[in-house]
Amino acid sequence: MNDENIAPYLDINALVKKTDVIGSDVARDTIHSFFDELNKARPNQRLMLELAFDFPEKFAKERNIHIVLLLDEFQRIKEIDNFPQIRDVLGLFRSVLQTQSKPTM
Repeated sequence: MNDENIAPYLDINALVKKTDVIGSDVARDTIHSFFDELNKARPNQRLMLELAFDFPEKFAKERNIHIVLLLDEFQRIKEIDNFPQIRDVLGLFRSVLQTQSKPTM
């Protein structure tokens, strides 16, 4: 996949327009939650990260699939600690993951 293929998915307005085509209640709800938050005078940065970290599990459950999430550019992820509402992105990531269920195999 190249940058041209993913460009429409990096713009919240384009994503909102695609919610009917995506065919996922979880994706639609998450996209609309992001959109609503981004349109506030002071978006809740922590909430948006929680939505992002929680999305893969919710989507996997909805689709009855397994998802493996890989994080790259770890040093860039740590820069999120500089956001005043975040401070500890890894702690937030850990807390969201700990609330998620583990599938039995």
